[in-house]
Amino acid sequence: MMTGLQEAFYIVALVYMGVSLLLIIGLVVAVGVIRKKVVDLEKTITDKIDFLISIPAKIESVIGGIKSLTKHGSK
Repeated sequence: MMTGLQEAFYIVALVYMGVSLLLIIGLVVAVGVIRKKVVDLEKTITDKIDFLISIPAKIESVIGGIKSLTKHGSK
């Protein structure tokens, strides 16, 4: 049979373990959510950079098309 002091320590230990478990679960969920947001932000930035990099290539292809039209038109 447990004394009052033993029972009190047992209850405190159970509460401590329960709160610790909830904190660990909360931290794991928070890290997962933050990671997802960072990955989404990285994808958005990469897409915008790829779009900006592709603009000169598009302009070059238009200029090339105009040059080829003017060469064929002058012959």
